[in-house]
Amino acid sequence: QSEFFGCSGLECVRRLKTRPRLYNTHLPSDLAPTQAIDQGRGRIVFIARNPKDVCVSFFHAFRKFVEIPGMVKPAMLARFADLATFTKAFIAGDTNMGGWFGHVVGYDQVLKHRPNSFVILYEDMKQAPVAETKRLVEFLGYSFDDEKIKSIVEQASFSSMKSNSFTRPQVSTDELFRKGQVGDWVNSIPPELNQLFDSVFQTKMADCGLKFQFIE
Repeated sequence: QSEFFGCSGLECVRRLKTRPRLYNTHLPSDLAPTQAIDQGRGRIVFIARNPKDVCVSFFHAFRKFVEIPGMVKPAMLARFADLATFTKAFIAGDTNMGGWFGHVVGYDQVLKHRPNSFVILYEDMKQAPVAETKRLVEFLGYSFDDEKIKSIVEQASFSSMKSNSFTRPQVSTDELFRKGQVGDWVNSIPPELNQLFDSVFQTKMADCGLKFQFIE
């Protein structure tokens, strides 16, 4: 289940009928259910992507979501006027979803010493989907043969999900999935903003243990 498109919070969790329950969220690290995790009553899988590709993807996604009531606050609309304006707001953490830097550093600090947590990077999944899927499967306590792993990788691939016929109540797959590439930001973010991005990244991520790949 997801916090978007239909339900959120405990309401969404209570609707889940499968066991174990799976819940997708964008909650900040200070609201993560760490007490339950420490007590062995759940696990956290944290997925992160390099901020430059996130910025470009975020911009295009929310440009399409502005017509959905409640998705983008009116006061935020000016930040989506063009990519340059949005990139500056993104770097400053002044967007509809808060700041990328604080979010990722927060989870890195919260999860790094917790055995019931698992961190996976989008770029690693793109580069080595079979190996990363095996790591995740083992973390979740399962043992699948190579054919099963291959099937999971194929069904979870970007191209497969983009062409899938499923839709959310208000958003089509074409709107949810754009390119899914690593390093596509180079076609959108100008050199001067890239320099600003690099400067802020080096400062804010100095104590973060995650290593991101920016070019495929």
